[in-house]
Amino acid sequence: MKTSTQAYQQTTEKFGDFDLIRISNGINELAVIPEYGGHLLELNMIVNGQLTNVLESYTTPESLIKLDYYKSAFLLPYPNRLKDGVYQYNGKNYAFPVNDKDTNNSLHGFRNFLKMSVENIIVEEDFASITLKNSYHGNNPSFPFSFDFKVTYEFNGYNNLSCEVQLYNPTNETIPISFGWHPYFQLGNTSVDELELQMPTVQQVLVDDRMLPTGKLTTISTYNSLTNLTNKNFDTCFKVNKEDISEVSIHAPSLNTKLTYWQENNAFPYFQVFIPPKRKSIAIEPMTCNVNAFNSKEDLKELNGQERFTGKFGVRVADIAV
Repeated sequence: MKTSTQAYQQTTEKFGDFDLIRISNGINELAVIPEYGGHLLELNMIVNGQLTNVLESYTTPESLIKLDYYKSAFLLPYPNRLKDGVYQYNGKNYAFPVNDKDTNNSLHGFRNFLKMSVENIIVEEDFASITLKNSYHGNNPSFPFSFDFKVTYEFNGYNNLSCEVQLYNPTNETIPISFGWHPYFQLGNTSVDELELQMPTVQQVLVDDRMLPTGKLTTISTYNSLTNLTNKNFDTCFKVNKEDISEVSIHAPSLNTKLTYWQENNAFPYFQVFIPPKRKSIAIEPMTCNVNAFNSKEDLKELNGQERFTGKFGVRVADIAV
């Protein structure tokens, strides 16, 4: 195992008009843009002996603003799809813009991402973290419910990032709220067709031709061991079982490297797996609720006044024995 030769350091640089904060010790490194939704633009770890960005992300400010495929975006106040962009809460009707014309659904909540500020940064010899926060005051008529959002990225160990998210209801009224994250993982320039996928036994959420749940689930155990992804396609939601932690791994045999994504099941009872058309990466997305939960209420978070939700997920990269 490689070890760091320097303490963590924090620097700030420009990414177009945005401030980009970089935290690095030469082994573990992240680059985040607080002003644009706390986007994690880079997550660099050692892959096959080289410092490598394990996220397929935006390389220019213009591509970040365009936001194709929502790379590494935080999805609020709901992830995935909302049928026809409409929902009802406490007898009142609300609507998000339809931005998926093929299915006439709304995708991923706010298009204009929350401008976050830095609450705290810690850089030490073998530990680093950055905490970002935003207070949303219900100013978007699509979602006129106030909440506080906080995220902490933390390096604690070699090739190991964890992320804690908090949602807090500062009002005295109950609010609906859900959350997702949309990272696209890659291992060097390895095509998805050269990767292997492993995940626990899960329940696949069956969907109709509009990618909306039919109400049926089916058990999937095909990927209990590493399975090649050649010609495999995913845009699929899975419901996890009762273990405390779920782990989903991708393995690049040519690099002798495995990336493992994990999530706390009590906070995130679902995840989505998606392979984009260019097949350069694979998205593994934690979700606090099912698809279209603002309408179906399936695991929809409803925070009472002064109530807080907290959940963790993370990523680690390791060499594995051949």
